Amino acid sequence: MKALGKHQVTWETRTIPTSDSLEIPIRVFRSATQKGHPSVLIYYHGGGFLTGSISTEDPFCISLARDTGFTVISVGYRVIPEWKAPTQFNDAWDARTWVINNAADLGLPQDFDLYVAGTSAGGLGESYIKGQFLAAPWLVLTENFPFDPKVGDKTSHIQCRDADFLSYPQIEQYRALMGEPEEYRDSLLLNPLLFDEKSSIKDLPPTLVMVCGDDALRDQGLIYQQKLDRLGVPTKLNAYAGYPHVFWIFPDLAMSKKWYQDLLEGLQWLTEKQGHVRN
Repeated sequence: MKALGKHQVTWETRTIPTSDSLEIPIRVFRSATQKGHPSVLIYYHGGGFLTGSISTEDPFCISLARDTGFTVISVGYRVIPEWKAPTQFNDAWDARTWVINNAADLGLPQDFDLYVAGTSAGGLGESYIKGQFLAAPWLVLTENFPFDPKVGDKTSHIQCRDADFLSYPQIEQYRALMGEPEEYRDSLLLNPLLFDEKSSIKDLPPTLVMVCGDDALRDQGLIYQQKLDRLGVPTKLNAYAGYPHVFWIFPDLAMSKKWYQDLLEGLQWLTEKQGHVRN
């Protein structure tokens, strides 16, 4: 974090209760300079539900708080294989609920604007959330991917099967460790990509989707964005042709700098589009 210089961001770590009567950590990042209406971004880290933590995300969250003025809250959800799915998704929802119910404790007005980032499960069907951004998202269990024979071997999990950073066999290994009860295997909770116009999901928030061209997960983000677009939900898509999964973890790459600038512009776009969501 020293490389970030004088970022003027403070942070604190807290524990919050979960719906199964345990606790998980969150880390709250606050910028010294607030921009516009008080806004909170809840961030869920990546890692296939197996790796990563709130500590691995500190530099990114500090940068986001510094450059947006948002209060950024990083969630330390429980990971597999010790904690089977849908624990991770429930933790995400519990964090969202705690933030909404504890605005005053966080030094926020009750009418703050709430955004979510990372996985999409916490934003589905939730009118309180003003917007979401999904970066290289995993949105469906491997066996439930809606394969289109017309696309054939151009489908990303075939075309990018042996891609750098995240191969399709690695995704299958993560999937095997999830260990969810059978009744959840076809649920929208674990497969948000499978929602349709006939589902109970309504009032989806404006959504920023960022996908990597050489990524086995690429088509999940593209299909999700297309579905939202057909429903009339405001969407913004950024695609990075030829780049592998989460390439932006290498900050010195020119394209990583562009990705971060695109992200800041996308978050600004979300704040301008929030009127789409009914309160």
